[in-house]
Amino acid sequence: MIPRDKIAGALYGVALGDALGRPTEFMSLRDIHKRFGKNGVMQLPRPALFTDDTQMTLAVSTAIWKARGLAPLEMTRTLRQAFIAWERRDPARAPGVTCLTAIRRMRNSKRMSWVDATVVSSKGCGANMRVAPAAFVRDVPTALGIAQLQAAMTHGHPVALVATELTALAVRWAAMDMPLTSLTDRLLAHTVTQAKVDSYRSDWLGRLSRRWPASARTSMNYAYRECADALLDLRSLLRRGDRPKDVCKILGGGWVAEEALVLGLYFAITYHDNAPLAISEAARTGGDSDSIASIAGAIIGAGLGEKAWPRRWREDIERRQDIEQAIDVAEVSIR
Repeated sequence: MIPRDKIAGALYGVALGDALGRPTEFMSLRDIHKRFGKNGVMQLPRPALFTDDTQMTLAVSTAIWKARGLAPLEMTRTLRQAFIAWERRDPARAPGVTCLTAIRRMRNSKRMSWVDATVVSSKGCGANMRVAPAAFVRDVPTALGIAQLQAAMTHGHPVALVATELTALAVRWAAMDMPLTSLTDRLLAHTVTQAKVDSYRSDWLGRLSRRWPASARTSMNYAYRECADALLDLRSLLRRGDRPKDVCKILGGGWVAEEALVLGLYFAITYHDNAPLAISEAARTGGDSDSIASIAGAIIGAGLGEKAWPRRWREDIERRQDIEQAIDVAEVSIR
């Protein structure tokens, strides 16, 4: 069983990384360094506000909480409701175009299936920035099914689905005390295994694959190999031992799901014993800073636990009651 401490570490990590990355997301690296310094732990903004990354993470948690059993049809219903509620009620904080497009299609037509509403060409990081609550569902196939489903409902590209599955596994394994330095190799082994069988979760994804163009670049086999390539790039960088001035020039900007995954892993692994520094360095990037820092925060928070985050930070983050509720939901899910 994964203890509450590890769950809390992950979910506070999502929100805190998001809050640190929010002001830097659309800044150049030069301007970030001028305003926030080139290294060291950043100060948590006041008020400590997060973006759509954490808003949608809380929506996924709400969907798990309200589901009458974690079966595909029921999770589809509650995820749809939770995403529409987010789009209608939460204040807009630079939400992704893909998320808004798919959710508004579902909102405007009750008869439209999510399969028809999703943006099949998108593999944006909106798919995996919000997946942490799914990582703590007790049954692993169900956890990964929910992870892929919540991604697919807005981001229908196979690479988005695979990168989201891998993100959920990274959070889960970190919470189970797998050394962070072992995550890259374990995830690579998983991608190799899954690529061989061209794994498609039809019970969760239904007829989504029928919307994919008939191309070798739109299959689950290709998606697992694409994510494996990103992980190989990460492993090569980690083995070099140096810390580049701009890691985004090597691993990508994090705007798409596989890049956000490996960037989050990079900062969690590189600063594996210092969670505040890990998300500060992740936020201090010229890419999709809030999503990179959120994913890094989820992984390192799951590994180190709640006390890895300064008490003052946990007290100052907005909507703390909602985060605590999400922790409660995950704690029940893992039993």
